[in-house]
Parts: sequence; C-alpha cells; structure tokens
Amino acid sequence: MVKQKKESGMFGEHWSQSFTNALDRNEKMKSAIDDVELSQSYTGKAGVRLRMASKLIRARKARNVNRDAIHIKLGGFDTHSGMRDSLDVTLEDLNSGLDSFTKEMEDLGLSSNVTVIVGSEFGRTFTPNTDGGTDHAWGGNYFMLGGAVKGGKIVGKYPNSFADNDPTSCGRGRLIPSQPWDALWNGVAQWFGITDEESLNYILPNRLNFPPSDLFQHDDLFES
Repeated sequence: MVKQKKESGMFGEHWSQSFTNALDRNEKMKSAIDDVELSQSYTGKAGVRLRMASKLIRARKARNVNRDAIHIKLGGFDTHSGMRDSLDVTLEDLNSGLDSFTKEMEDLGLSSNVTVIVGSEFGRTFTPNTDGGTDHAWGGNYFMLGGAVKGGKIVGKYPNSFADNDPTSCGRGRLIPSQPWDALWNGVAQWFGITDEESLNYILPNRLNFPPSDLFQHDDLFES
C-alpha cells in the first residue's frame, strides 16, 4: 500500500506564512507598547481609542517608523431618534478624548507633527424627523486640529441659504457638497510629505475629476 504524501500547495503555504508573519508582527507590536507610560489619563469610548494612538506614537522608535496614519472608528452618531440627548453624551466623550490626546502630544513635543481629522462618511439633514432625530444627508463638515493647522476658520464654501429652494439644497436640509472628499486629503497629503503630482494622483485618483481650484493645498490648511 502506497501512502500519498499530502502537500499544502503554493496558496496554502503562502497563507500559512502570511498568518505566521501577522502573529509575529502582532507580538512585536504588543511588546513595543506594553511598557509605554502616558502622561494623560483617558476615559470614555473615544479616550480608549486615542489612548492606543498615543501609545503607538510614543513607541514609534521601538516600532521603527517615522510616520503613522492611524484610523479610529467611533460610533453613536447615527441619530435617527433622540439626537440631542445622544449628542450630549457622544460629543462630550469625543471632546474629553481629544483634550487628553492633544495634551499628550504637547507633552511629547509633537503637537506640530500630528494632525487630527474628525469626519464622517455622510452628513445629516438640518431638519429633524418625527422622532427628534436627523436622517442621512450628503454634504457635511469636518474638523481638523493640530499644532501646524491654520485653525480658527472655515475653509470651503459656506451655504448662502439653508432654504429648500437654494441651488445647493436637495430638500430637507440635505446640502450638495461644495468640495470633494479629495479636497481635504490633497492638502493633508502634501503636509504628510507627498508633494509630486504623480504620487498625489496615485493615492488620490479621483482628484483628477476636479479642477485644482476645488482642492485644498498645503498652505490653505497648514502654517508650516
């Protein structure tokens, strides 16, 4: 009787190696951040997430990185009912987390090297629904903060009117965006060190669909 030797195959071996590499990277990451001490205390849902961001930044040398793009997801803003009571809690939570994170970066001397963008994938209606909430809309606003940011101002085009008959309105307070999503990231990418047109077009392919006047540049958003 001949026993057939089982082979995992090229794809199986590649998957196994990728899985092993991921476990190894995770162990190195855990080791790098376990001993990190923070100067600020963090509370709440936003605070827990920003606490980890602070740890990653403090451990940047151990992680052998010179820049990071950290994505944090925070729910609780899809307020189809009870919007006021809900936002009283979620916005206070967000503010507390950002306050601790900002102070942490100041203590590190990295305030001008870190930019925080708070945004959503869609806006909300300006008029309420029958449950005291708001529904999905289109255009919205985003907040950006950091030591290098030109703060204290609104960039982009503020609506001339919120009336339903305004050309920028789709009805019920749903506004047509004045700038594309790529407008913000165009300027942020330049601040991040991506300045040549070929590279910008690679990471933001949709920017080619809009005139340059619709895109924010580095100097529109940052002091330095």
